[in-house]
Amino acid sequence: MQQLDELFRSGNSVAAYKLSQQMLADFEGQPEFDFILGASSIDQGQYKEGVFALERALLTAPQNQLLKLELARGYFYLGNAIEAQRLFDEVLTSSPALPVRKRIENYTNAMDAKALNRGPQLKGFIEFWIGSDSNVNSGPADQPSVVTLGLGSLESSDAFFQTGAGIEFDYAYSNTRMVNARLLFADRNYEDVAGQDTAQFSATVEHGWRSIRRDYLAGVNLERYKLGDMHYRDLSGVYLQWDEKLSQQSLIRSTLSLNNLRYPDVTYRDSAQWMLNSTYIRSLPGRWNPTWYLGGFIGAASPERSTILSEAEIHRDFLGLNAGVQLNLTEKLSLTPSFIYQEAKFNGEDWLYSKKRVDRFYGPSVRANFQLNDAWSLGVNLSAVRNSSNIDLYNFERTQLMLGTRFTFE
Repeated sequence: MQQLDELFRSGNSVAAYKLSQQMLADFEGQPEFDFILGASSIDQGQYKEGVFALERALLTAPQNQLLKLELARGYFYLGNAIEAQRLFDEVLTSSPALPVRKRIENYTNAMDAKALNRGPQLKGFIEFWIGSDSNVNSGPADQPSVVTLGLGSLESSDAFFQTGAGIEFDYAYSNTRMVNARLLFADRNYEDVAGQDTAQFSATVEHGWRSIRRDYLAGVNLERYKLGDMHYRDLSGVYLQWDEKLSQQSLIRSTLSLNNLRYPDVTYRDSAQWMLNSTYIRSLPGRWNPTWYLGGFIGAASPERSTILSEAEIHRDFLGLNAGVQLNLTEKLSLTPSFIYQEAKFNGEDWLYSKKRVDRFYGPSVRANFQLNDAWSLGVNLSAVRNSSNIDLYNFERTQLMLGTRFTFE
């Protein structure tokens, strides 16, 4: 450690970096070592490695201004201007020496210039999936007690082929302002049950505001959904998302959305819906660099016209939670297990069953992604969900497995 410290203090960061790599197994996690490892890594252009070491060191010394300064420099080179500026501002509040203030000013000016000179960005993707669906139409496995269903309404499994595409326009016209627009399309075709084929098209426009502690995003969303050969549903909505940054590793993300839904052929389903979602997200250093999240949501749907059918099938209050973790098993392979639970209580009595419907929807899912290179990735998605209702007509289980590939371009 003394030799490493002398090399670093003498300005020989090349030799300090090489020596730190030899010492990594024995000294990783010690704050003094992590600081030199982080700073010398950034000097050698190993920005991710440097930021990771400095973040780890800052956890044990959160008031160390020198650590903050070096970490801000790492964020700067990684392009994370918001976190870099936040740490630079924290260092400035400690009234540092004039050379430090000048150094921070140079980085801040460079970030402003980079943001203002950044032109519009255009990127997109194309993806292809094959899969199996154990319950194509989310029907009950057995005949319900009150009505008799045709075979096409009971649980039915099938294989499918799915394609998707998207294009996104992004423009940061200042260091704290940006606009974004997206077009997305997804089409699923079943091998045998053609009546359950789906196609979905959506268009979104957003504007974002960024600050040291909070980020805001306001957007408008339009969506058209097709089921079989039928124009099934249109959605138009607005939303506001805000992030409250609790620390370098954690934030609370909240979203309020208001949607209007229209069903051209089933007008009693026309309704308005609101939902408030809040999620705690935390990234932790260490093995697999896990990012955990835990969130809850509440909402309600109200029909445009109050009828016996709309009150029993559409008018409802709902709440739920979702949780999961993203694990970076290697530099190219990530695994994301998750779980969702939702409970919905309907306002009117079902005219067949003479009671108000209560549904509980829950189940786990897992997603794996392998990045082949900058453009191509492979994915595996598996979900197993269940809807448990006090009306047996709405009880179902559904398992879906998907294998696919995505090509991204800029």
